[in-house]
Amino acid sequence: NYLISEGTYNDITRTLNKQIVKDELKRFKDTIKEELLSGKRVLISSFSFNKGQYLPCLIYELFKDEEWFNFDMVIDGVLIHKINDVYLRTLDTEQAKYLQKVLNWSHTKIIKTQGGTNAFLIDKKPSIVISTSGFLTQGRIVNYLLQYLGSSKCACLFTGYFGDENSIGGRICNPNQKTVTIEKQVILKRANIHVFGNAFSGHIQSNELINDLKSVKCCDTLFIHHSDGENKYILTDAIREEARKCNNTMKVIAIDEKNNQFEL
Repeated sequence: NYLISEGTYNDITRTLNKQIVKDELKRFKDTIKEELLSGKRVLISSFSFNKGQYLPCLIYELFKDEEWFNFDMVIDGVLIHKINDVYLRTLDTEQAKYLQKVLNWSHTKIIKTQGGTNAFLIDKKPSIVISTSGFLTQGRIVNYLLQYLGSSKCACLFTGYFGDENSIGGRICNPNQKTVTIEKQVILKRANIHVFGNAFSGHIQSNELINDLKSVKCCDTLFIHHSDGENKYILTDAIREEARKCNNTMKVIAIDEKNNQFEL
């Protein structure tokens, strides 16, 4: 028997608690406020599923009662709107009503077409844009990055996981890397870059993962995938060590470039 588990957050020194999340949400709100009031356009990367619904609801809750807030919250993408339609049809009545209220908020602006994106990009006024995809390699967010990233009048906010240090997100968020190539265009980073890596991720933490997997009895072999860098091996060793303490002798294997094909 085999079990495959993700290992996205494979740094066993990483910790997360309610206070860390609370502090990061406050920093998120304060950052958006500061950037908007200084006249900047704010871009927030998002995945279409779940986070694409959570972020608009969060921004609604953070700013709906703020007297100073008079800015558009743009939701731009393709799949994100299809998922919203599914949510509205399948959520229970109260949840559906709440999501619809957020989408109908006077500050919410829905963009579904490429033409709509192009038209909005002409407008330089401060606003919040939530766009997909979260890995920054395709989707409408590429259009925004091409314009926003090289402008000192913009800010780019990254929430949760966006890839490893060699991904587009990793290169954008690396303060030592001054340029980023997107769609064969070399862009000098002038926008303010903000990373929020704790409060917005849906991935399980490494300590929780170790605790959940160490006593698994349903498999002989455990594969750890979706895990980057050398930390994947540290995580794999930690799971194996804790499993042995529970008299669990399953094999624990990290999937990598040299170890990714198995005969089952």
